[in-house]
Parts: sequence; C-alpha cells; structure tokens
Amino acid sequence: MPVKKVKKSTVSTPITVGEHICDVYKRFQPVYSASKDWDDKEKKKQQAILELVSEAGEVLALAQKAQRKGKAIDKDKVLDELGDTLWGLVAVMNAFDISWTQICNYNIKKLTDRNS
Repeated sequence: MPVKKVKKSTVSTPITVGEHICDVYKRFQPVYSASKDWDDKEKKKQQAILELVSEAGEVLALAQKAQRKGKAIDKDKVLDELGDTLWGLVAVMNAFDISWTQICNYNIKKLTDRNS
C-alpha cells in the first residue's frame, strides 16, 4: 500500500498548564501520521511497530558506522534518528492506546520486581 502524503495541517498543539511535552507530542503524532486514515487497526499496529524498529535500527547503524570508521558518532544525526524513533514509539502507543504513565509504571514495577 503506498504511503499517503499528508497535507500541511493548521492544527496546533498548544501546551496547556501542567501538561508534559510528551503528552503534546502524543496528540500531535496522529495528525501527521501517514497511516492515520487506515481502517484496519491491526495493520496500523503492525505498521507502527515496524516504524519504531526501523528507526531504532537507524540509530544502531550510526553507531556501527562510527565504530567501523573509528570516528565519533555525530550528535546531530543521533538527534535526528532519535526524533524519528520517538515518532515510531508514539505511533505504537497511539495504536495500542498506551499512555506514558502506563509505560513508566509498568517498567518501574518490572525493574523493581527483578531486583527484589
């Protein structure tokens, strides 16, 4: 299925008092997502996961290339790829209706239980 180009939106995502920037980003992501109009929810979940893993792989590729060439990893390139990775993570969160709080609480409990 070809990826749809999304027209520039006039939707703004202002930060309200007490709102975390991550929550603003989570609202922002579906507005610009190429898969936002997909009716097949399972396909949307799969695509979101593929996006996340693909972008994380690009961060890995930066480290591999730097190691191979004996050079430092370019911070700007890492920033660029981490932004894309965050986009993929938020797409997965939106597809599965998972909040930042759920992720953090789940992971804290998992790590606490593991180290008990």
